[in-house]
Amino acid sequence: MKKLYMLLLLVCLPLAGLDAAGKKDYEMYLDSLDHYLQLSDKYVAQKEGRIAVLEEYLKNNDLPPEQRYRYLLLLFDEYACYRSGLMYETARQLIELSRQLKDKDKLVNSEISLAYSYLWSGAFKEAYEYAVDIDTTKTTADTRVRYLMFRMNLDFESSLYVKPLRFFMPKYKNNLRLVVGELEKLLPPDDDRLLEARQKECANNGQYDKANEYLQQRLRHTAGISRQTAAKLSDVGFMNLEM
Repeated sequence: MKKLYMLLLLVCLPLAGLDAAGKKDYEMYLDSLDHYLQLSDKYVAQKEGRIAVLEEYLKNNDLPPEQRYRYLLLLFDEYACYRSGLMYETARQLIELSRQLKDKDKLVNSEISLAYSYLWSGAFKEAYEYAVDIDTTKTTADTRVRYLMFRMNLDFESSLYVKPLRFFMPKYKNNLRLVVGELEKLLPPDDDRLLEARQKECANNGQYDKANEYLQQRLRHTAGISRQTAAKLSDVGFMNLEM
């Protein structure tokens, strides 16, 4: 609940400096946030229900490996940013299973999942050390994009939370620029992942107006209640606090 109040504060503070049109836009986002807050208990209950169903399925020792992999991947997504310890354990199981399946894309995606479990737990050093050894050669474009998005998130989050290490800042900026360049080769201009990368690169460079433009493009194609929606709404608050 504390995080929700902080998000409300981040969104509300900048309203005093907005013109009438700007206030109308952000009042719309506040209305959306009110709606999500009202449904939060339902969202948590549904998530717990999905987790319980998946955990029950996985108790079946006769599950074919491919099906077990799919259930584990769904379970990892449910645990993400919700149960950090279980994120890590599930990612380890995904890696072991993908090795048994001898599937390079599954293996790399499982390794990326493990790297994310470090990142979202705040273990930046471990995330960097692990990610550097992930080999994306001979994998699909989608797998390479997911790896690049992880590197983008790692550098962006590090630039926010490892500020005492000021000598790393040029490295973060350069890494983000390189990631955006690679994503531009793999994704269409209106792809949400590319827009997110551009948004975060601009924010990292202090170009908050431009970053906000990319964020608005992403919000126009956002609907429903999800972790992705929550992330975009929190970006609204962060962006306006910086602006």
